[in-house]
Amino acid sequence: RIAAGGVTATTMKKLFAVSPKSHGRGSVTVAWHPQGSFLATCGKNRVVNVFNRQGEEHAEIALDGSGKCTGLEWDKDGEMLAVMQEKSPVIKLWDANQNSESSLDTGVKEELTLICWSAAGPQLAIGTAKGNLLIYNKRTLKKQSIAGKHAKTITSGAWSSDNKLVLASADRQVTISNADGDALAQTALKAEGSAIQIPARGGGGSVASVVSGGSTLLVFDVNQPTGGTELKFSPTYGKVTSYRWFGDGLVAVAFDSGYFVVRSAE
Repeated sequence: RIAAGGVTATTMKKLFAVSPKSHGRGSVTVAWHPQGSFLATCGKNRVVNVFNRQGEEHAEIALDGSGKCTGLEWDKDGEMLAVMQEKSPVIKLWDANQNSESSLDTGVKEELTLICWSAAGPQLAIGTAKGNLLIYNKRTLKKQSIAGKHAKTITSGAWSSDNKLVLASADRQVTISNADGDALAQTALKAEGSAIQIPARGGGGSVASVVSGGSTLLVFDVNQPTGGTELKFSPTYGKVTSYRWFGDGLVAVAFDSGYFVVRSAE
C-alpha cells in the first residue's frame, strides 16, 4: 500500500486473463460480483460468460436474437445477475446459487435503456427509451409498471441506501421515487442528465451526483434535491466520459480530450 495526500493506493496483481475466444472481436461488457466471487463478461458473440476468481468458466448464458449486450448488473447480495440486450424486451436472469437462468419479459415495446438493482432491497429498476419505468421484485416475482416516469429516455439511475431510486433522463429532469416507483421529489437540470452515482460516504447514502450536459457535475441531497452544488469544468477539458468518488468527498473525472481531474466537492 502506498499513501499520498491522505489517499491510500493498493498495489494490484493479476488474477487471470480471458482470451478473445470467449467474446469475439470488439468491446466487452464486464461486471464484478459484489463479493468478488465471479466476473461476468459479454462480447460481440452475445454469450455471457461467468468466471470464478481463478479464471475458470463457471457458467455460459447464450443470448437470443441479434442484439448486443447493453448491460450486466449484479444484485447487492450477488445472488442474481441481470442481462439487458439491445432490441429485446426480455431481461435474462442468472441465479448464482442455483446456477440456473430464467427470463423476465418486461412486456414493453420500446428499447430498454437501464437496469439497476437496489442497494438495499430485492428490486430491479428497468428504464426505457420512452421514459417508462418497471420495477421487478426478485423475492415476490412481481412487476410494477410506471408509465411516463419521464417524458424522454431514462439515461441513468442509482439506488440510495434507504431504498430510494434516483433517475436521470434526456428530459432534463431528475426524479426520486420509493421502492414501488411512487414519486417523492423531482428537480430540473440545465441540460440532459446522465451517469448518476451515489457515493459511499457520510450522510447515510443521501448524497447523489449527476452529469449535466456532459460537462458539469451536480451534487445534491436525495432527500432535498432542489439546488445542490455545481462542479463546473473548463470547456478545454471537453465532455465527461466517466467519474468516480473516493476518499472524503473527492471525485476523479475523466474527459474525452484526455484530461483527468481530481476535485473536492466540499
